[in-house]
Formats: sequence, C-alpha cells, structure tokens
Amino acid sequence: MRAEEGRGTPLPIDVEDTTGNLDVPLARDLLHDQVHREERCEVIGADWIHAPRMQRRRRRRRQVGDEVVPGGGHLVFVEHVLVLLHGVVHGPAFRVRADPGEAPGARDATRPDSMAFVESEASPLIPVPSGVRLLASDLDGTLLLPDGSVGQRTRESLDALRESDLDLVIVTGRPPRWISPIVEMTGHRGVGIAANGGVVLDLADGHVTEIFPISRDDALASIERLRAVMPGVVFAVERARPGGRLAPTGGTSYDDLDATLADATEFALGDGYTPRWPVPRETHVAPIEELVGHDDVVKILVRPGDGLDIDPEAFILGGYAALDGLVEVTHAGFDDSLLEISAPGVSKATTLARVAAAEGHGALHVVAAGDGPNDLPMLAWAGTSYAMANGHPDVIDLATHVLPPNSDEGVAQLIDALLAESKRDPFSLKA
Repeated sequence: MRAEEGRGTPLPIDVEDTTGNLDVPLARDLLHDQVHREERCEVIGADWIHAPRMQRRRRRRRQVGDEVVPGGGHLVFVEHVLVLLHGVVHGPAFRVRADPGEAPGARDATRPDSMAFVESEASPLIPVPSGVRLLASDLDGTLLLPDGSVGQRTRESLDALRESDLDLVIVTGRPPRWISPIVEMTGHRGVGIAANGGVVLDLADGHVTEIFPISRDDALASIERLRAVMPGVVFAVERARPGGRLAPTGGTSYDDLDATLADATEFALGDGYTPRWPVPRETHVAPIEELVGHDDVVKILVRPGDGLDIDPEAFILGGYAALDGLVEVTHAGFDDSLLEISAPGVSKATTLARVAAAEGHGALHVVAAGDGPNDLPMLAWAGTSYAMANGHPDVIDLATHVLPPNSDEGVAQLIDALLAESKRDPFSLKA
C-alpha cells in the first residue's frame, strides 16, 4: 500500500475525527508538513493508539507530535508510514484516520510486533528517528520527577538502556556537587555535563575530566556591566577542579541534597548573596572581585540584592541586554530572579557536541530532551529534540516534538520508544 510518489508531490492526508476531540485542520497540516516533501512514503503497519488532543500553540507550522498536549484525547487509528528521502530512512511519519469498522485495540495482522514503537498500550506513541546513537537528557523538570527523585518507570527504562548500544549523557545546569545523588538514583555511570556545559564528569568513578572556565577579565566586565544597569545585584560562583572527585551523598530528592563540599567543586558567595539552597558549612564568603580571580570559575550566579526591588522578568531581560556579546547567559524562567553566566561560547550544546564528537556521533545521531531556557541551545543543536509538556513555552516552540510531563515520566517513554525503534530499524544500532 503506497502513497503517491515523486519528490514534492503532496500526499493525500486522510484525517477524520469521530469523537469531536481532534483539531482536524491542524492534524492535517501537521501530518502534511511531515511528509509532503519526501520522495516516498510507504505504509508499513497500523494500530489503534490513545492520541492526546492536539491544540494550536503558535502560528508557525510544526511537525507531527509538536502540538501534542497530554491530558484528554481519544482512540484513533494510525498508519505507520516509512519516510525515505534520497534513499535514506528518516524514520516514520504518521497519518491519522478513523476506522469505525474495527474495534479499539485491534491490530493490523500484517504488522509484526517488532515494528511497535511503544511497548505499553497505555502510552501515546512517541515519534523517534532512525539511527540514534546518543540520548542527551536534562535532569530537573525533565528526567527527574517534580520532587527531584527518579520514578520507578524511569529506573526500569534506564536499566534497559544500559543493556543497549545507545549512549546516555546527562546534561544539567546543576553544579558538580549536586550530581552524586543522580548517579546513585539512576545507576548512570557514563558521561555527565554539569554547570550548563562548564564541566564534564566521568561518572564511572566520579571525577571532573574537563572544565570551561570564565576568564577573570570577562567576569569582571560582566560584574561592571550588571552593576551599571542594576545597582545592588549580588553574585556567587561555582568552581570546579579537573581531577577532583565528587563527594558521595545519599540524597534522593531536592530536600536531601548534601551540603558537603566535594573535592571537585566549590561554591563561594559574594558579599550580600543569600543562597536559596543548603550550602556547605565551610562556604567561602568574599568580595566577588576576589572570587573571580581564579581560573576555575565555571559559573557565576546573579541575583538582586536585598536593596534592589525589581520584577523578575525585568531583572532577567536587563541582565541579558547588559551582557549581550560578552558572555553566555541563561535563566530558568521569569518567575525566579536568577541569572547564570558561563564563559563565551560555552553552553549545554557546545559541550554536548564535544562529548558526542569524541564518541564519533554527529548532531543527526543525537536526540535531546529538556524543559528550560538553558536547554534551548542543546535542543537546537540535536538532530531531534523533545520538549517536556511542563516546559517553558520557548522550549516547546523550538523542539521537534513534545513529551508527556516529567510527572508522567515522559523521558522514560522516549527511552522505551528509542529502544523499540533500535530493534525494528534495519539501519539501527542493533543491525
């Protein structure tokens, strides 16, 4: 069963809604965007799935899955369409149709079980590309549950991932001193990237392998610019030492984060900076000009001081404007007055690219998942990107696809889909 062939020929997209829950014009647009430019689309199987309702978010057209909003939905019949471009498999697209002649749950007899994307009947289908070699995942708001712990399904999916040939890299804004709990909770012993790309960790033995520090001149220039536009800002720094080791903790959630100073890292406070999280008892406090006078500062944190009354959004936007072209700046959201500064050209994306290249992987072989503004460069770099449904609007707008929220362990569902695809795809890791 084959759709119309010929590059550039629009494909007939059959979308019918029998329940009133589907935005039919949007669904048709999404599916058409996915396949209309391809050389050939061949139907390789079909199944009933529980499809979340699709809603409009932006005017820009999106690919299949971009606009999926978890919660609500209905059973639809999905044809799994193999997309080929210049003879290369680019993974499946999907054409949605209603088929009232078959009972929900019925499976096309010609479709072998090995072609399933998601083993669980309860999960929405997660579109995944072929030929994936590496999964990069953010932690907070992404891989972790809202309380900072790891869910049971995620642990099981990570266990299965370790038995495959698919590499996992944890990519987080957390400092190295907050990584040990993740190693214990997930069992991940591979590569970790911390401090928004400022630090690379070997989690097999828990030591820092590489850092990308902020120079003293760039740090001092950043401080001067911020003070000029927002007098009263205060600063703190994260330091990391190559070869240093992470201190074991035993924490399993945000409330359990150990405040012990690890050999690999140091958190130091500038005068007037009040931390929001527990800090080591021996935390150094000094003028910020003194703290940035070392070659191991991987991140500078900036907040309004007690005497600076400013709206969080105004604070964030003012900081971006002041530091434009000088250093890398990111933030978690407009509800928290916190700026995070990295060295020029250092981000989750740049460090992930280095790590991937060291393993022989290019961007097209990498998928990435995240939820916050500091994930945007990484998601833009990866060949296929996934935003969490609980993520920042800019992240959802940028990403290729949208996953269920971290409360529903969306990354675990992505891992399951990737593993299923690796078994099915003739060009996959297992081939």
